[in-house]
Amino acid sequence: MYSLLRNKSAGISILELMIVLALIGTLSTVLIGGVRRSTNSDIRHDASRIASALRMSYNLSSQTGNQHRVLFDLDNNTFQIQACHGQTRIPSEEIEIETETDEQTKIKGCTEISYNDGNIDPRGTVQKLKETNYLKRIYIGYDKNVQENGLIAIHSFPLGSTQRSVVEISTKQNDTYALFVHRLTGRVDIEEYDAHQISAYMKSGYFSGR
Repeated sequence: MYSLLRNKSAGISILELMIVLALIGTLSTVLIGGVRRSTNSDIRHDASRIASALRMSYNLSSQTGNQHRVLFDLDNNTFQIQACHGQTRIPSEEIEIETETDEQTKIKGCTEISYNDGNIDPRGTVQKLKETNYLKRIYIGYDKNVQENGLIAIHSFPLGSTQRSVVEISTKQNDTYALFVHRLTGRVDIEEYDAHQISAYMKSGYFSGR
């Protein structure tokens, strides 16, 4: 009789252990899923912020008659809309140029956009990505080499055009989105990373988004 009770007690303990392990597994899955959804939400939010800045640069160039650009700092994961004053010659897509240095950025006369009274427009202040995200790469039509660090700018022009380009933004878990900037319309499409799609777009300007 004692042996039977002992075996029954042991059986219950094993069953309870299995239930606890199952609960731990379920909770872990839920927590991991929640973190991933939060991370994906953060990267989509930052991608939308960058897209808005690029569209704003395009619109401001058309409205004001002054060239504008979005300056990216890939080392510090920041971006900023700037107005360019005076002659700011930008090469055509067929001409290769060196990456801009900080000194070149100053010499070209591009500064934060400002109100009519000279005050800085908050839309032109430096914007930083969330800590979970970073600027991975930027492609620009005239440059044969992809940019992975330092300063690089995407320019928009008064007559209604911008530089065909792609901006990659990633999470620390390496989830990556690509922003396709259309040269003539200033439209920005946000897509999940696809290396072949980016390559085809930069070579021909053709975009086949979903």
